[in-house]
Amino acid sequence: MPFPDIDLKISGLPIAFVITPARKLEIRKIKLIQSKFFVMRPYGVFEIEPSKGIPYQKQMCYFYDARNAKPIDIHVMKDLEYFSRTNNLQTISRSDVKHASSLRALMANLPIKDALDKLKSLAGDNQAKINESLSEVSANLMRLEQENKPVAEVQGGYFLLQSLSKAGLISEHEKTELDHKLTNGLLNFGELVEELQRLEAVNIESPISLSVERFLESFHTYSPSDVDGFIDRAERLGKKISALSSPTVKNWIPASLVFAILVGGAIAVMVLSTIDTSNLPISLPGMNVSETLPEVTEPEPAPEQEPSPVIEGEDVSEESPDEPLVWDPEAEKWVPPEDTDN
Repeated sequence: MPFPDIDLKISGLPIAFVITPARKLEIRKIKLIQSKFFVMRPYGVFEIEPSKGIPYQKQMCYFYDARNAKPIDIHVMKDLEYFSRTNNLQTISRSDVKHASSLRALMANLPIKDALDKLKSLAGDNQAKINESLSEVSANLMRLEQENKPVAEVQGGYFLLQSLSKAGLISEHEKTELDHKLTNGLLNFGELVEELQRLEAVNIESPISLSVERFLESFHTYSPSDVDGFIDRAERLGKKISALSSPTVKNWIPASLVFAILVGGAIAVMVLSTIDTSNLPISLPGMNVSETLPEVTEPEPAPEQEPSPVIEGEDVSEESPDEPLVWDPEAEKWVPPEDTDN
C-alpha cells in the first residue's frame, strides 16, 4: 500500500494507524473531540495519549489495535518481546506481570536467584489464603442451596471475587478481568474456581521493566464514565456518532493510474516516432524548424518620393513627371523645363 503522504500533509490532523481484527492496516485522520476522544467506525470510541505519539514531520501519529481503546506504545514493543521470550511465555497474564514486578522490587536488595526463591515463597503463601477463602465461599453457597436458597452461579462468582478483593488477595485489575469473563459467559463458577486455584503459580524467571509494566497495566483499560459523558454530550449537540467519525486517509494518485499514465506515455512516444512530420506546419520537440518550413524573404521597400504640389483646378489624374516643373507665364501653367527653352 503506497504511503498517502500528500493527504497527510494537506490535512494537518493527527494520524491513527489501526490494526484491524482481520490483521490489516487502516490509516485514519483523527477528528479529535473533547480534546481526548475520537471515533473510528466501525470499531468505536478511542482515546488519545500524547505520551504515546510519534511525530511524523509536523503531525503526531498513534498506533492502535482496533480491539482496544488505548494507543500502543511502539517504544516498549521491543522490551515486551524480550520479556515474553526470556520467560518463555506464549501469552502474558496479569499474574505474570504482577510476579515479574514483585521480582524487580526484590532484586533491589537480593541476587536474582534469592529474589526468585523469595517470590515463590510469598506467592505460595498468598495462594494458600486464596484457597482457604475459596473453601469458605463454596461451603456457604452449598449451605444456602441446602436451605432452598440457591444462588445463581454468576452471582456466586461475583460474591467470591468481591470477598478476595476486600481481603487484598487479588488486585483490582484481576477482579475486573474475571468479572468480565463471568458476565460474558467465558467462565462458569467451577472454571472460575480452577483459575483462582492457580492464580499465584509463578511462571516467570526474569523481571519486567517499569515501562512495559505500565504499558500492560493500561492497555485494556480506559475510563467508561468519560466515554459515556462524551456520547451524552454528542447526543445533546444533535450529532450522530457517524458524523463524528475520523475519515480514512486516501491516496490522491492510485498506483494503477500512475502505471496507466506511464504506459500511455510510452505508447505515445513510440507512435510519434513513426510519423513523418516533414510536411506538418508545426514544431514538435526535437524537430529542426529550418528543415521543415520554407524560408520567407520580405520584399524590399519602394524608394520614398516627395509628393508634387497640387494646384487648384489642375488635373492630378495624370502621372507626375520625375523632373521638377517650372511655371510658364505665357501658358499660365506648370511645364517641363525643356518647354520653357522654346
